[in-house]
Amino acid sequence: MKGPSRTYLRGLNTIRFLAAFFVLIGYGYQALLQCRIVTDNTYVVFGRATAAVELFFTLSGFLITYLLLRELESTGAVDIKFFYLRRILRIWPLYFLALTAGLFLLAEVYPRIMGQPYLSTSPAVLAILYILFLPNLASSFYKVGVLDPLWSIGIEEQFYLVWAPLLSRTRRVVWAVLPACAAITTSCYVFLHLYLRYRIDSSWFHFLSSMKFHNMAIGSLFAYILHEKWNNYRASFFCNPGLPGNGLGFARVLFSGRRPGAPQVDH
Repeated sequence: MKGPSRTYLRGLNTIRFLAAFFVLIGYGYQALLQCRIVTDNTYVVFGRATAAVELFFTLSGFLITYLLLRELESTGAVDIKFFYLRRILRIWPLYFLALTAGLFLLAEVYPRIMGQPYLSTSPAVLAILYILFLPNLASSFYKVGVLDPLWSIGIEEQFYLVWAPLLSRTRRVVWAVLPACAAITTSCYVFLHLYLRYRIDSSWFHFLSSMKFHNMAIGSLFAYILHEKWNNYRASFFCNPGLPGNGLGFARVLFSGRRPGAPQVDH
């Protein structure tokens, strides 16, 4: 294995914090607008939630792919069972706790307080969709209220279901698979927004638009480039210390000056 076994990704937690900050203030401000507590929607700083969410997806694809590439480098294979077990232990407990609490609030508490039902479908239908990790489908076709933030968890679970087996099976041609995935998913996303946006039902558009696989695929591509071409990157124009200020040195902000090992940030 090249490089140290563990290296801290400098700046990663800072980027996560900033992204989370913009998500919180963005959606929080939208909630205030809906409640008519505030009425001015012209502040640019409150309109960055969508971009921050997409950054989260890109970081997720980057991190998970980098970990898988390091595993392939060190063992020659990916332990699929362990990969899924790790994801289950990290995500499922909180996810299902939030799902249970949310369904109880929407199906039981809200009707008793407001005197009218909130859900536009039965709680059982929503429960099935969320259990199958299709919260983006549920939120596109039904009112889900406080359950809406879980859609991003569903997207990541859908990505994880396919990604580890794909990299394991294509490890000898991963150099071609990752650019192809990034190109195909990005092309589909662009086609959806430029051509299909007003040609399909709005609920279907919302559902298809929620699939941020292009963000994760692009993050994965950066992970491969830095993993395989680190020395080339270090000698390139993009590694100039002054570039992080204009965005071209994104990787320079994340990593230390040497070729990194497996990230020391759990994911």
